[in-house]
Amino acid sequence: MKKVIFYITTIAAILSATITTISYFHKEKIVLSLNHISSKNLLDIPKIDSLEVKFKYQNKELENFWISSILIKNSGSVDIIGKGQNKNIIEEYLEISSANNEIINTEIEIANFSIDTLFINPKSLFVGFKQWKSNEYLQLTIFSNPANNEKPSFKINDRDILNSEVYIEESIKSTDIEKNAIIYRFSEPVRKTLKWIVLGIYLIAIIIMFITFIIEIVDYNKYSAWKEKYYKRFYKIGAELVKQGIWTEVLEPPEVLESEWYHYFSEIPMNPDDGEIIDAVSYILFIIFISLPLLWII
Repeated sequence: MKKVIFYITTIAAILSATITTISYFHKEKIVLSLNHISSKNLLDIPKIDSLEVKFKYQNKELENFWISSILIKNSGSVDIIGKGQNKNIIEEYLEISSANNEIINTEIEIANFSIDTLFINPKSLFVGFKQWKSNEYLQLTIFSNPANNEKPSFKINDRDILNSEVYIEESIKSTDIEKNAIIYRFSEPVRKTLKWIVLGIYLIAIIIMFITFIIEIVDYNKYSAWKEKYYKRFYKIGAELVKQGIWTEVLEPPEVLESEWYHYFSEIPMNPDDGEIIDAVSYILFIIFISLPLLWII
């Protein structure tokens, strides 16, 4: 029976862990990822005799001239609303800032949703939109003049968006942007249902394993008490059985058949298996192992 319970809880744990991995990507808050795909200094060219390259901006020669490509993606499950009474960005536009960097121009490379407005000032660029749904993305090309010829960096302040998280990553491939988590192939109600299923499975599995653990400890204590009180008598009877040729050697209590217990011994242990404590410890470790992913979905 205990093995059956263990197998059931193991299967439940595997199922819940699988769903948890999917549900990890599902958050009730807005999640934006800003990926820096590439940056290149257009003035960093091989030296060739009689070849000179210069760039001017507003009649001023540029000391540094970089081209960068960034990808911004709504990686969460909550839509970003840019206009109307339900808007969840603080200002009218979403700001992408760049410290120590003069932004000269920007262009949209790819966008799988509608952009109403895109404009710049020397330190930031601003994006206006009505609605930015889950898994939709915007890829921009940005021309800039960074101070000290340092590689340009870009960021979005998560305080500009209500209840949000912003992750900045380096050097992804633009071909990776269509790789979506399986969870997002389902509708929002289905995702929420899966979350509660995960929590329910975890709760049931943990309760079953906790009860099993208590049973194991109780049985082990009973068996320890039996050994302390009756083991000498058990060994004496076993030695006699060896002399009679019934046993070839004195067995340990877990090796004795149930029929032999009732035939030769009067004091039958409640649990003739002193290896159960090892199983109990295994249950504890197993509970801890499958419980940790709960931190990712609560």
